[in-house]
This record gives sequence, structure tokens and C-alpha cells, in this order.
Amino acid sequence: MRMADAMGLHVIAEGVENVEQAEFLRANGVQYAQGWLFSRAIPFDELCRALDGAAAARGDQRLADRVGER
Repeated sequence: MRMADAMGLHVIAEGVENVEQAEFLRANGVQYAQGWLFSRAIPFDELCRALDGAAAARGDQRLADRVGER
């Protein structure tokens, strides 16, 4: 983490399962994280529907419209 920070790189932590891990990572400069703490693994189509719903709530264009229909 320190090396990435020194090089000006962003860090993505994978496999974050609890709040303590997330707090440690945040305190140590990790910008992005994924894992069971945030969401269970979901099929691609379900992810796209969730992103489309979030975009619609913000008034943004559907994901499918931006990247082509799936």
C-alpha cells in the first residue's frame, strides 16, 4: 500500500469481509475495495440491472445505452 501510494497509484483491495478490514484499508490509503462486506457475488445481468437502477435514480443514461445492448 505504501509503495503504491509513493508511486501515485490507486489501490483496490479484494476480499474485504468485515468493517475492521475496511477501516484498516481506508486508514492506510486504500481508495477502492470489494468483497462480501459490500455485496455478495452476483451474476453479470443482475449487476447491470442494479447499475441501471442507480443511474436512473440519478437521472443518468442506462448502462446498456452507453456500452451497447447485452
